[in-house]
Amino acid sequence: MNDFLSSLGSKVAERWLNLLVLPGLLFLGVAIAGGGVLGHDHWHDIDRLRTRVNAMTTGPSAGKPGTIVLVSAATLLASAGLGLIVQALGTAIGQIWLRDPADPFSRLLVRWRCRRWAKRHSDYREAKIHHHRGQNDEGLLPSKEGLDRLRGRRDRIALIRPTRPTWSGDRMVAVDDRVRQLYGMDVAIVWPRLWLVLPGSVRTQLHNAREAFSAATKLAAWGCGYAILGVWWWPALVIGAGTWIIAWRRVRTTIETLAVLIEASVDLHGNDLAERLRVSRPGHPFGPRIGKAVQQALRRPDP
Repeated sequence: MNDFLSSLGSKVAERWLNLLVLPGLLFLGVAIAGGGVLGHDHWHDIDRLRTRVNAMTTGPSAGKPGTIVLVSAATLLASAGLGLIVQALGTAIGQIWLRDPADPFSRLLVRWRCRRWAKRHSDYREAKIHHHRGQNDEGLLPSKEGLDRLRGRRDRIALIRPTRPTWSGDRMVAVDDRVRQLYGMDVAIVWPRLWLVLPGSVRTQLHNAREAFSAATKLAAWGCGYAILGVWWWPALVIGAGTWIIAWRRVRTTIETLAVLIEASVDLHGNDLAERLRVSRPGHPFGPRIGKAVQQALRRPDP
């Protein structure tokens, strides 16, 4: 038991150090060095930074144990506090990324994305019709590669007609749309029960994908923090912009992975849930008839 508690404590400490203290310590260092010492006028003056550091470390109380303990404790607490703030901000950013169009700006963004998607979908559909007919008005037959390119341009906006302000939000909506079309089920109703019958390995992959999305949103939050530091030290704005771009790409990648895993879980284990609910027998193919029976079995009666 002692070995287990010791191992658990070391893992918690390692996670606390990696997630909160180290990123916060880096941010705190950039804030003090860039914003507090260098500023815009001396943004690359290493000698100025070295002089200030030497002045701080050669003072009369700099080497005393009490000073070292107090400074170290204050630095760790400040770094951990920054990490906690960024975690909360990352959660908010994740909710914003997947939000419904409830505010005027979001609705405006959805309309703009719908116009772009409709134009690219029309181009793809027209080219697809000409490809199947073997001709078009110019006498040039769209190739398979050309069709894939047009579909890719459309899908970079959304897989289905946009109803959310972001690609990531629409990608999760597309999961529900696909499951409803193939099986007649609502993911919001089915998923909590399906989760209980999923194998442990599948749940682990889903959990890891969700954690990767959370990590990407926290990275975006750090990007916002560095961008704010750009008010006092302009290179931090460049760091923040680069961090945000990386976070944006990671969010799209992790959301795509999570969406595919959810769809695959329904495809491969939907029948397991149907058998548990006694609306299907082993060996029966999982399709719309069984899916609708599952939906009906899980739907709450109206009061």
